[in-house]
Amino acid sequence: MINLQAYANQSRYSSIKAFCGLEYFPPLRPEFCGIARDPNANNIFLCMGGSDPEGGQTKRLGNLLLWSTDRQIEVVFGPAYNDVDTINNFRQNKRFNVHVAPDNIPAIMSKCSYAVSGAGGMLYELAFLGVPAVAVVLAENQNLIAKAFEDMAISINLGYYKQFSNEHFCETISMLDSDKHSIEQMSEKCIKIIDGKGVDRLVSDIIKWVKKMKFSPEEIKAEYNESSKETDEFAKVKWGGSQEKMLNRFRLVLDELDFAKIDRWLDVGCGTGAFQEMVLTKFPAVKATGLDISEGLLEFASSRPANKDVRFILGDFLDFEEGAYDLISCIGVLQKNYF
Repeated sequence: MINLQAYANQSRYSSIKAFCGLEYFPPLRPEFCGIARDPNANNIFLCMGGSDPEGGQTKRLGNLLLWSTDRQIEVVFGPAYNDVDTINNFRQNKRFNVHVAPDNIPAIMSKCSYAVSGAGGMLYELAFLGVPAVAVVLAENQNLIAKAFEDMAISINLGYYKQFSNEHFCETISMLDSDKHSIEQMSEKCIKIIDGKGVDRLVSDIIKWVKKMKFSPEEIKAEYNESSKETDEFAKVKWGGSQEKMLNRFRLVLDELDFAKIDRWLDVGCGTGAFQEMVLTKFPAVKATGLDISEGLLEFASSRPANKDVRFILGDFLDFEEGAYDLISCIGVLQKNYF
C-alpha cells in the first residue's frame, strides 16, 4: 500500500506493508519545479480552493486580514468561484492583488511570507515551496490533513471554518506578523519535510523491501498449486476478500486500455484466466497468451469456454523469450519474487 497523505502511517495497515506519509511525497505539478519561496517575501497568500463553496470564506477572511495586518494580500479565486461582486470589490482595494484562475500560482505563492488556505491539497503545494500556512478546514475530509500539518509544526490549524471566531483569526494573524522567527522556522520545516525527493526514497525503499522477500520458484509454484485446489476462484489465486474484489482489478485495466487496438497480448501470471475471459468476451479478435508457473491454475484457466483460443503456457517469465507483443500485462502477481 502506498498512501502519501500527511496523516498516513503504517499503523493504519496492520496486515500489509505500507509506504506512508510525506517522506515519500512526490514532486508536484511541473510548474512548481524550480520555484521556491522568496526569502524576502512579505505578502500573504489567501485561497479557499477552486470554488470556496463553504459560506464565502475568501470574502470573510480577506476582510479580516485588512484589520489584522498591514501586509499586501495575494487573493486567489478558483475557476469555479462565482461571486463576481466580491471579486470586483476586492479589486477596488489596493491592499489586494486579485488573481482569478491564475496559471502562475507557484509564482504567486513564492512571493508570500505565509498563507491562509483551505486544508486540502493546497497545503502540500505551499509546504513544497516553503510557505507555512494558517489552515482552515472547509470539509470533514480535511480534518486529518490539517491536524497532521499542525502536529509537524508546519501549519497553524484554525479548525472548522464555522467554529473559530473572527477574533481568534485576527489574533492568530497578529501573532504571526509579530513573530518572523516562527514563520521562518515553519518555512524551513516545510522544505525539509517535503523536499521533492520523495519518489527516489519510495523507489529505494520498495526495492529494499522486495529484496527481503525472496522465495524460490519451487516454493511459489508449490504454494499456488496447493491453493488452486480451493473451491472459490479468488482463493485459488490467494486474493483476499471476494470474487468481486478480485475482478475489480481487471475491470480497472480494461477501462484504461483500448484492447480494440491490441493484436498480440501476453499476460504474465494469468492465474485462473479470469482476465482473459473478461477481455475476450468483449474483444474476441485479440490473440491472447497466458503465462503462469502453476499447473493447477493453468488447468482451471484453460477450462473456461471463453478461453478456448487462448494459448496458456506453463513457465517462468524470466525464461520466456518468445516473440513480440503489443501488450504485456502483469497484474497483482508480484507479491512474492525470486529475482
